Amino acid sequence: MKFQRGHFLILSTLFAASFSMGDPAVQEASQKVQQELKDPQQRQKLITTPEAKSAIDGAGNLAGGDAALQEEIIALAADLIPTLQQISGNDPAKMAEYLEQVKRDPASFASRFPAAQQEQLRKIAEKIAQKNKKNP
Repeated sequence: MKFQRGHFLILSTLFAASFSMGDPAVQEASQKVQQELKDPQQRQKLITTPEAKSAIDGAGNLAGGDAALQEEIIALAADLIPTLQQISGNDPAKMAEYLEQVKRDPASFASRFPAAQQEQLRKIAEKIAQKNKKNP
């Protein structure tokens, strides 16, 4: 099961939103953002921009209203922050440029995930596909 283009757009929006909420150039700040994104109560404090709210809402829509699946999607996005930092060399401008490239070619982004995160993405995609079959 391949992740659809819209799924990657939501994940990339979550990445972009997370970086607008914290300083991506500082390792400590990045780790804090990751932790806060994974904690629903802390995450609410981070959602200060329309883009961030839209990203979180998009994860909820993608999850079909399943709160647990939404949390999995957000956790994966948070876990991929270091990958995005590595790819971009911690340069916020390059991160933004890379996220724009992801929107045009999402499969290239997934191919750069570590194997464990590719598997996590595959499992999330399967859950979404199962939900869509039950609720067309």
